Amino acid sequence: MAPADPSGRFNALVDEFLEEFLGAHPTTATFLGVTKFDSASTDMSAAAIRARDARQRHWLRTFENVGPRHLNHDQQVDRELILASLGAAVQTASFEGWRRNPEEYLNDGVFDLFVHQARPEDQAVAAAVDRLAAVPATVASAKKNLSPALADPLILRRDLASVRGQAEFLRSDVGDFVSDPALRAQLLAAAAPAAAAYDELGDHIEKLEQRATGSFVFGEARYNAVLQTGEMLSHNARTLRDMGQAEYDAIVVKMGDVAQRMTGSRDWKPVLASLQATHASDMPGMLADYRAATARARQFVIDKDLMSVPASERCAVEPAPAFMRSSTAVASYFPPAPFLPGTRGTFNVPYTPDGADAKEMSERLESNAEFEIPSTTAHEAYPGHHLHFVHMANATMLRQVLESTFFVEGWALDAEQMMADAGFFRSDAELMGQLSARLMRAARIVVDTSLHMGEMTLDQASDFMRDGVGLPPSVARAEALRYAAWPTQASAYLTGANEIAGARRRWLAEGKGTVREFNDAITDQGALPPGLAIRAIGLTTPPAAPDKGLAA
Repeated sequence: MAPADPSGRFNALVDEFLEEFLGAHPTTATFLGVTKFDSASTDMSAAAIRARDARQRHWLRTFENVGPRHLNHDQQVDRELILASLGAAVQTASFEGWRRNPEEYLNDGVFDLFVHQARPEDQAVAAAVDRLAAVPATVASAKKNLSPALADPLILRRDLASVRGQAEFLRSDVGDFVSDPALRAQLLAAAAPAAAAYDELGDHIEKLEQRATGSFVFGEARYNAVLQTGEMLSHNARTLRDMGQAEYDAIVVKMGDVAQRMTGSRDWKPVLASLQATHASDMPGMLADYRAATARARQFVIDKDLMSVPASERCAVEPAPAFMRSSTAVASYFPPAPFLPGTRGTFNVPYTPDGADAKEMSERLESNAEFEIPSTTAHEAYPGHHLHFVHMANATMLRQVLESTFFVEGWALDAEQMMADAGFFRSDAELMGQLSARLMRAARIVVDTSLHMGEMTLDQASDFMRDGVGLPPSVARAEALRYAAWPTQASAYLTGANEIAGARRRWLAEGKGTVREFNDAITDQGALPPGLAIRAIGLTTPPAAPDKGLAA
């Protein structure tokens, strides 16, 4: 017999789950604008990690036992979201990334307190002091947990740079978060012991690297679990690799066509190299280029009726904060916090750090050349990340918390193609910028799946990114190491984009509405796994499932 109020019982279960989830992930809570956990840090001891894994299994069983028949449509979607997220986490927990990757211990949560600039400085600093005080315990857990039998020495070497960088940031730059001199001094004083702890972790990693014998390979079964359970896709790792290779081959042909029009030769690599030479002469000029492109993209979306643009939204295009400039050489985006007032997002233009020499400044300007800026703007701002996160405000709280990278990055890459199809790019040079960005995402699928099925070495991956995409050798190597350290993330962009674009075509073919109505509908759902997002807007009827009632 169904409970008297199944809808209310389900909502209560979701509330209980969210309270526990945010308490266990306090830095995520802070970033989302839930301030009650601002002074807390995640316990990274082995016992605490295993306890969280056990709670994931508990919650998975709980929501599996919730029968969907007595739930409304939105509740059914929320239930499926929980099952997808927890199901993939449970199926991949055996990889134990916390025993392999030092980066798992670097999220001290200080950045999250300041990113939205939504709290008084004294409150943010007080919480930061508490979080910094927890860093030595986190480092002690890292030293106990990292396993030489599981950790790959190449990943340890990669992460060592991040650990050293974190220590230096706390010693030198964390004070840039605040303007009040007294508060800055308080923050720097609290940061000093944390920086020393990270120094100790770096020393430990240097020794651990010498005896590490593990592998970064995620494994085909786990990769499939992410795709099929977590993202609710029909692909497995092998069919996804085939798709990525086919996309790569098709994009190369398109780039050859554009190169032919531009130079009379189909060789597109020299075209990209020459286009890099046209860029702003200084950082303020680059900022002006990004601001102009953002304004043009916003108006284009409105004029072409691609998506609803609320009157209250604002995307501020600003120089990247000082604390980001050494570590982030590409444009980025800070979304509005869904649980704080306002819909202001920030598009960060990648300035060089203060004191950068002429060579570093020249390289930064070249990597933000004029031909690439329109595509980057479509990705980060309109109708990409910014407009997506503005629309996400219409989603349930659960969908603000459990985000799919495949949807978030898939939407932004699809936005680039949508703008290309609508005529946003004004020249073959700008079109080449869009195609080269898409080529990179196709290559990532080929490399990421191959690496994590154990069928490509890091050297082979680096060669593929160098020769197949045209990246400088050092950048190609860094990309390959990133994919090795973050399994499945690199595949998210083009995989998600293709799913969204396919759903849009079906929406139009079935006469369900306009392009704008599709874009509004699917982004209003949040950032659901692509397979679930498509069902959520009514393109597929979920299969019938036995009703087990609501578990206590």
